[in-house]
Amino acid sequence: MAYSLDLRQKVLAALATESSSEVVAERFGISGSFVRKLRVRMNQTGDPVAKSPPGKPRIVDSEGEGILRTLVEKRPDATLDKLVRLFPRHGGRKVSDTTIWRTLYRMGLSLKKRPSTRQSATDPILSKHE
Repeated sequence: MAYSLDLRQKVLAALATESSSEVVAERFGISGSFVRKLRVRMNQTGDPVAKSPPGKPRIVDSEGEGILRTLVEKRPDATLDKLVRLFPRHGGRKVSDTTIWRTLYRMGLSLKKRPSTRQSATDPILSKHE
């Protein structure tokens, strides 16, 4: 996570009076490497604002997460395959099952692991209780 612009400006102000990046870093509880990189960035670009984070934006944004949360609340017995099919029908875009799974995991939601079927008589769980 990027440091705030306010902190960056305070660090730069402290660097104007203190030549040691380690002393400034210790004063603000940040790393010396951040202070040095901030100094270099200011010398090169004149702008203390953080760069945008690397990588692509998420396929399922906060609006999509809301749609997915609603689907899971309304259909707690839905399998991953079912959620993948329902997601675009309720306003989300068409995505893979991996994308839905990763989004659910990131949101801290669990889902049903398999379709409803009768439990087999040879199921190891049943044989343990006998």
